[in-house]
Amino acid sequence: MQAQPYVQTIPNFTPVVQLPVPDYAKLVIERKFDPYKGAWPFQWQGATSVWQVGGVPNADYTSWSELYLVAYQGNGAHSTRAYAGNNDIAITNENPRLVTMVDGPQYNKKWVCPRPVAEIYITKISVPELNIPNAQTPFPGLRGIVYFTTRDGLTGHFDLAQETWTFDQPATTP
Repeated sequence: MQAQPYVQTIPNFTPVVQLPVPDYAKLVIERKFDPYKGAWPFQWQGATSVWQVGGVPNADYTSWSELYLVAYQGNGAHSTRAYAGNNDIAITNENPRLVTMVDGPQYNKKWVCPRPVAEIYITKISVPELNIPNAQTPFPGLRGIVYFTTRDGLTGHFDLAQETWTFDQPATTP
């Protein structure tokens, strides 16, 4: 007699419903805030641009979280820390960066700009339509193109999937 696989049954077990993609997880929009009155949430302190770039599922697709892409200043740019009654000036000496913010460490990323500019501003984000036909399909990951300009007028884009920076003007040497 061939052995049959054993399947454990749990009395009164109800499987967790896997949620479809909610409408807010399909939005690609700029989030406005006043950096001079203190960014909110406080993790946005020093940000030059904040965009919601859709949403991401948790591991078993039972909930979704908004995914933010935040551009932070660098190289001597000043910002105030106006939250919690602290009005100190913050200065950073590293290159600007793009950072994702979301609940879930698998989606937290940071990309440092290769050029020593002071500030980058996201002008547009082109994200392919989030198309997950069912909850068994793995999330496709971060895809799309982030277009930006710098405080000095340089323009370029960042490819989220390839993780590559491209500037429209060649680098100048001092």
